[in-house]
Amino acid sequence: MTKPKKLVVILCLLVVVMVLVIFALKNKPSLVKKDRVVVDTNLNKGVSLTTYINTDHGFSFTYPDGFIVDKPTEFSCNTQNEFKYFTVKPGIIVPLEVKDYVPMNDTINLSKENIDQNKVFAGRFVYRYNGCEFGNLVSFTIVKKAKGFDLDSYLNKKVQQDNTHQPDSPTGYKVSRLLIEVNGKGVPVIRTEAFNSTHSIEDTYYFDQGKYLYMLGDNFSQTVLDMPANEKMNDNWSRIMWQDHQLSQKIISGFKISNQ
Repeated sequence: MTKPKKLVVILCLLVVVMVLVIFALKNKPSLVKKDRVVVDTNLNKGVSLTTYINTDHGFSFTYPDGFIVDKPTEFSCNTQNEFKYFTVKPGIIVPLEVKDYVPMNDTINLSKENIDQNKVFAGRFVYRYNGCEFGNLVSFTIVKKAKGFDLDSYLNKKVQQDNTHQPDSPTGYKVSRLLIEVNGKGVPVIRTEAFNSTHSIEDTYYFDQGKYLYMLGDNFSQTVLDMPANEKMNDNWSRIMWQDHQLSQKIISGFKISNQ
């Protein structure tokens, strides 16, 4: 092989290697932290499990019927007629159930960028007690994926865009990408942290399967989670926030997608 031909071959190989490296870097997940869903097994003792099945969109939740109040706990809710405050006595089970939003029609013009317009279903978990609906529990949204949609690229771009728009102040927020273990499998999560007095956090779990993208939302206070056990269990608001987060973790761990 002549010297010019060798140079051409070497240059071609270098170009191929560079393309592969760029492709690998572009598609490498931006993992900030690895975490896992952890559920307090003592929280749901004495409470039976219920399974919610949605055959239209191929998913189900197995979740506890509620939680047993261990200390007198004050709740509040805003009904159509009045704002209520009430106390639940120890030993009472506060029921938990699924509230479906009206399913949306399958979108014709699907977007790879603005997936909110591709929603086909939404719902959330709520407590129902004493004529009230309340609770800071899991929400779930289903979107129909556009042709060529790539979850990894979408999440990386979302983190970049959301951080670009954050307020420039000590009480702003930060958006990051995590990989959280759910039932032994790593699930991509977008975390939005607000640096306020309660250090409120919103985690959105992304389950990508078949023609749908399933998104589960969990809101909680990191301040409450970091409190010593005796402090958060003796404060009414902190105890409710902690119980809500534990139930949300239980709900997320009981989420399953059926074959589509």
